[in-house]
Amino acid sequence: MHQVIHVDDRGPTKYFHGRDGIRTLFAERLNHYEQLSGGSTFLITGAPGAGKSALLDVLGKDADKMGWNVKTEISPEHFASPARMARALGVKYIPRKSGLVTLSVKVFRKVWRSEKDTAPGVADIIKQAAKSRPLILVLDEAQHLDNIASIEAYRVTATATMDALHNGKIGYPCILLAGGLDTSEKALGDLGVSRITSENKVRLGSMEMEAAERVILDYVDGEFGESVPDHWLGAIAEPTHGWPQHIVCYANAVGNRLMSLSRNPTDGDLDEALRNGRVTQMDYYEARAHDITWGQRAILARLVAEIPVGGTLRKSHVISALAEEYSQEVAEATFTRALKQGVLSKIKGGTYGVPIPSMHRWLVEEYAPN
Repeated sequence: MHQVIHVDDRGPTKYFHGRDGIRTLFAERLNHYEQLSGGSTFLITGAPGAGKSALLDVLGKDADKMGWNVKTEISPEHFASPARMARALGVKYIPRKSGLVTLSVKVFRKVWRSEKDTAPGVADIIKQAAKSRPLILVLDEAQHLDNIASIEAYRVTATATMDALHNGKIGYPCILLAGGLDTSEKALGDLGVSRITSENKVRLGSMEMEAAERVILDYVDGEFGESVPDHWLGAIAEPTHGWPQHIVCYANAVGNRLMSLSRNPTDGDLDEALRNGRVTQMDYYEARAHDITWGQRAILARLVAEIPVGGTLRKSHVISALAEEYSQEVAEATFTRALKQGVLSKIKGGTYGVPIPSMHRWLVEEYAPN
């Protein structure tokens, strides 16, 4: 009996292909900031399953090869805690330096002063780490910075840290490499990070089909030790729409099917694998929408049914429709939740839509009335 390999929602991947333009752009930015002895924020956004975490991992490895010190175990809380940041960066942290308290004493007409030493802040810790080697702080799921922004004591410290990072005040080459859902830019903005330049901002969409097929081949071979029949590739890649999470979803289903066989595979086996892949795909969408009630999903589905796949909606339109059945507060909270969970995504020009074609169809087929 073989062991089924399950699909993870996010994380690094051993089978990375594509995104060459982004990797080239990031390398150019690294060279730019190293020459300036400066730094800023580099932000990668996109819907769930777009491959943000995998890309962060690959960019980190690219930077390491270029001589940068890459720190990946960074969370929002690190930007508000000098002690936590010091541990993450391997820097010695003394909560308060030794010294006399602020004092002014007049002795024989001479004034002696001793100023109170202050503890180093988070930016000081980062500066200390960046002195010897260019530094990259990798922050995944950056949308969760909003948790820090909502707590005043944390927000003050984190805002000062972000200001130093984003505006190149560290004094040495240092970059915050952040990735997350589309709400990440607002979360950064709430901590004072504004006007991220176009050169430092990327929004991930689907992959090229050629890259998707290469991932399928590598994944099935690497995880299952099986070879995918050449004439299967197009059929496997098509329902993924080039979306990395779904590429793994269907490749996983194909690999499990091939490994279970004691004979040569047939096209019937392909059909079975595709059905299993779709089930996993639909389960993934259900999990993304877990905090949105059936009634709220039905309202969203009715709106989505009125637009073509890839079409867009206005935020006001969505909230107005929800407010017909729920309070204004619940309607706005539901819209925010749909964004945070990737059921809706910012598209362009202040409009929103369902980010993945198959997710669009799932919402309409499962929740919109006939």
